Amino acid sequence: MEQKVTTQHSEIQKLLTENQQIAVTHVALRQELAAAQQEIQRMPSIILGLQKFFGCRSAFGYEKKANADQLVQRQAMEKNLVSMARDVEKLRAELTNAEKRQRLNPD
Repeated sequence: MEQKVTTQHSEIQKLLTENQQIAVTHVALRQELAAAQQEIQRMPSIILGLQKFFGCRSAFGYEKKANADQLVQRQAMEKNLVSMARDVEKLRAELTNAEKRQRLNPD
């Protein structure tokens, strides 16, 4: 009988220890659950932030391409302007020569 009581007492002690371990695990899991729920509540604002980020990134890419296109156009316009300036100088020189010829040969 005493052996049985001792065995049951040992069994109870073992169960109490396991119960305490389970209680500690339960508390830790509850804390993890609370943290996960808070993170889930922050998700919409995180998603909104990411959408804004990718929208800005997309706009930046568009503006960068537009700036590159405008640079190419500006360079072409500058090239044309230089060419037109050369042509104007040639025409001025021709006009000056024609005026000189006119003065020398007034007919």
